[in-house]
Amino acid sequence: MEKSEFLDETTDGQKCCIGSTSSRSECYTPKRYVVIALLFLGMVICNAQRVNIGVTVIEFLEKAPRTNGEECTSNICKLNWSHQKVGFLHAIFYIGLFISQIPFGYLVTTFASHRLFGGCVLFTCLANLLIPLSISTPVLSYGFTCFIRLLQGLIEGVLYPSCYDVLRIWSLPEEKSRMGATVLTGSYIGPTIGMVVSGLLTDYCGWAYVFYAHGLAGVIWFCFWAFLAYERPCLHPTISIDERKLIEARQGEVALIYEHGKVPWGSIFTSLPVYALIICNFARSFVFYMLLTNQPMYFYVLRFTIAETGVYSSLPYAVMALFCIFSGMLADFMMSKPWLSHTFVRKMFTSVGYGAEAAFFFALALIEDQYMAVVFLTLGVGLSGIAIAGWQINHLDLAPRYAGILVAITMTFGTLAGVFNPLIVAAMTHDKEIVSRGLCQNPLLSK
Repeated sequence: MEKSEFLDETTDGQKCCIGSTSSRSECYTPKRYVVIALLFLGMVICNAQRVNIGVTVIEFLEKAPRTNGEECTSNICKLNWSHQKVGFLHAIFYIGLFISQIPFGYLVTTFASHRLFGGCVLFTCLANLLIPLSISTPVLSYGFTCFIRLLQGLIEGVLYPSCYDVLRIWSLPEEKSRMGATVLTGSYIGPTIGMVVSGLLTDYCGWAYVFYAHGLAGVIWFCFWAFLAYERPCLHPTISIDERKLIEARQGEVALIYEHGKVPWGSIFTSLPVYALIICNFARSFVFYMLLTNQPMYFYVLRFTIAETGVYSSLPYAVMALFCIFSGMLADFMMSKPWLSHTFVRKMFTSVGYGAEAAFFFALALIEDQYMAVVFLTLGVGLSGIAIAGWQINHLDLAPRYAGILVAITMTFGTLAGVFNPLIVAAMTHDKEIVSRGLCQNPLLSK
């Protein structure tokens, strides 16, 4: 153990011995990769459980017997929940997000972001374990379930701000696009896994196991995060001296050392690039939240079983994840060339991703074959992953120190789409019967 070179004050007021780190061993695994991997898994778990209601709601609203001829004997099928109630159940989660994101974004500048991120995943998953009890208890049922969803939304307001702050501390500038794209891919792999698991568990085990499985996964993840993730490289007890010096040299003191300074709110809200990110976030969120909450029902009315619905609903996000990772690596490569500016690369990836998604979605409105609908939806959502290396990583370009606040602001406006989208879909499908399960009753495209 080397003697400390100099001392730094952490966000909790404790001293950081920047020189006191262990040396590299032969089988050493870079600690920044461990933190990034756990950050990715945390994003997967949180976003996977967001689709739990979207898949199990098919049981809530189903009026006809299952296609395999079995009788619906679960208590859930006896609930008299209308489309409007289910729409509000989706919307109230995003109301919680809308309320809490900016306050939590500010807290990220004051408290250790790795603790905020870990606490977010743990407590939202614990709340998820309460949903089966709430739904199956007649005295609680709908009202208490809405309260839990609101609570989860409030808790998850810190998810993205703390995630971006951990990213800016633990990633190198030249790795920023691929590291960021990898972590944010968890936002899309999460629904992929969540829809498959939720569909299979609902069809073969029972709807309650959907919530138990995702909640337990979060608790297990937190055990690893608590022991393996640290606020900064200089506080990690087993990081090598070489890796610690590499991160500090690449990022510089301004990015790593906490300063008790004021947040430049005026500069943020008078910056045109910030408003460009707000527009990008709202557009992305409007489509993403619509699919996240209604895509399982969309595939179900295309005459797929609940198990098939879970599998087919996951395909777009699986393809999207591949494009996210690819675009991150490609963006880093392009920005390493002196003749391509960061601004050009970010704008190009954003335009290509959004343009491809729009083209396939316009074509999807004209598709009547169920399997072609799966293909077009998968390609549209999948290609939109290219935009991740554009506007989403741009938060880290504009202001690394305040990336958490920037993402909190842009996502607050994006969350408005999540609030209104389920209510709009519910109003559009008010008089549509799921029992028919035909294309004319498509809850996303009904006329």
